[in-house]
Amino acid sequence: MFKKKAQVKPYAPLRSSDRRKIAQSLIDEFNLTPPPSQDRDAVVTALRNSLLPDNITSAKFTTNLGPDLDQVQGVVYVGSHAPGEETQRPLWVKVDGLMFPTVYTLWKNPKLLPLLHTHPPVMEKLYTGADLMTPGLIGPPFPPRATKGSLVGIASSESPSVALAVGVAEVDISKLEKVVGEKGKAVRILHWFGDELVGGAREVPEKVEGVFDEDLGEEAENGGVSLERLSLAEEVEKQESEEGLGEAEKQQQQQQQQQLPELTTKEINDTFHNAFIFGLHHHLHSNTHTTIETPITPSVFMSTLVLPFLPPSSYFDATLGSLSSIHPSLQIKKTSWKNIAKFLKHLDKEQFLKTKNRQGNEVVVIDIDWDDERIKGFVPYKLPIPAPATATATATSSGSSRAVAATEPLKVLDLYKPIPKLFPILEAINAKPKEIYTPTELKSLFSTYLTQETTPHPTNRRLVTLNPLLAITLLSPSTSPEDRASLSSNTAKRDHLTQSFLALCSPYYAVLKPGETYPGGGVKAVAGQPPKITITVEHKRGKIMTRTVGVERFGIDPGALGEELRVLCASSASVAGVAGCSPKSPLMEVMVQGPHGGAVKARLEEKGVPGRCIVCVDGKGSGKKK
Repeated sequence: MFKKKAQVKPYAPLRSSDRRKIAQSLIDEFNLTPPPSQDRDAVVTALRNSLLPDNITSAKFTTNLGPDLDQVQGVVYVGSHAPGEETQRPLWVKVDGLMFPTVYTLWKNPKLLPLLHTHPPVMEKLYTGADLMTPGLIGPPFPPRATKGSLVGIASSESPSVALAVGVAEVDISKLEKVVGEKGKAVRILHWFGDELVGGAREVPEKVEGVFDEDLGEEAENGGVSLERLSLAEEVEKQESEEGLGEAEKQQQQQQQQQLPELTTKEINDTFHNAFIFGLHHHLHSNTHTTIETPITPSVFMSTLVLPFLPPSSYFDATLGSLSSIHPSLQIKKTSWKNIAKFLKHLDKEQFLKTKNRQGNEVVVIDIDWDDERIKGFVPYKLPIPAPATATATATSSGSSRAVAATEPLKVLDLYKPIPKLFPILEAINAKPKEIYTPTELKSLFSTYLTQETTPHPTNRRLVTLNPLLAITLLSPSTSPEDRASLSSNTAKRDHLTQSFLALCSPYYAVLKPGETYPGGGVKAVAGQPPKITITVEHKRGKIMTRTVGVERFGIDPGALGEELRVLCASSASVAGVAGCSPKSPLMEVMVQGPHGGAVKARLEEKGVPGRCIVCVDGKGSGKKK
């Protein structure tokens, strides 16, 4: 959550009454029982101070979260546990009604949350903001309190008593019988040691007392993690560590054990370069390039256009390996570029594509030159032969397509319909001007027009010599300095003309349910922007309620969603009609007791609803896009 620096408002001291109230609510929420004592008031006071010290202050903050940089607001509570310590540390964070402790609080209160364990290489990935996948866990057994939706701490097997991250369990971890070979997310990470919330972090303690000392035997017997089990044999730890790193890296590590000769940096560079061209060539000739939407993130770029087209080991030498394995040297970190961002910049310089730095300095691909002759004329090579499917996998794949489709999320397609002003451009290349197109299809058509109807710039392929039709149709010299400069020089950037072309089209959208396709699948495009789902957290009849309206527009059954939220939020849920709606298009509202706006939003996104189509409204009725 705090991968990017938050904007924090001035801190203010917490009133004593508020501090006691919040501390007591934490005691109740985490089921903390003070030890028996004659002076019970003093014991309870000490417990409250261990959670929220006397010097606690609070401040509201705003940060951005996720690939869409959605804005998140919350409250951070800062203080120090040690008497006389001048440095104030973040101790608690409250976001969307969820209050969770930081690692500093867990070091002071080690039994506050169930503690999960992972391997050091996986821990390094968590430090980058990644979530913890199920294969990355060490176990079973697991703590009984690590149920779905519960807050959990995460520690490395190197220091099993020291929590280094805090997250929310996405599955019932306590009931997992194995992790090797499992897939999916186990913990959604909220905070980790070294993130922007911690900032100038102090040193991590070597050991936190009180984690295993009293109830170690009981914990191990009922699903806990013992220190003895954490000292795994090297071979077993290595095997599970590979599972935590993911399937792709696991394959690479297994193949490295074969001790194949290392490839040179030039060979690795050329291989990744050719794999990229092969990927474009494949999508172009299979006519699937129209389905590739921009901007393309680095991870999607690699998984879609590069990694599937890396050659087998036998590509370099028939004696090096079989057709079913990839050479272990083929890792992006072993290229001269070292990372995906620099690889993309290199391809940009070669004019295969156009990149852009988004907020947070993430490099994304905003355009691909599908007309490049180097792509069209590429000669494919043999790809690795997939391993034969197991009987279970074969049986699964032979099941009904409806069962498979049920696991897929819905999709919201952005579509465009050209306005009459653009008809002459499309008619010049014999395209249908009144059709509805995807952005990729329109970009491809416009690129064809530029190739056929304009003169390329003699030295810069990204520039186009203007013709009268382009100048009159797409440029607005009265409002755009760039357009005035283009008219003066009689040249314009290809990507600028493309964006102007798309901006003049009328927006449409289509919602694809699992198993549906567009076009050709009976799905109709709808004029305008995609609809919104409104999530409102409000006080109603003395209780906090979360209301969700508009899910039907995305093909989601309100009744089924209500049942899912009842289980997910562990709260009562109901479905009723929205007052004031037209009888011709009635809407239902799904109501859940409690402040569960974040959980509802996350569930809708899992179903495929884009974050830009979800609007969260606070209890006072003021809206904010999440």
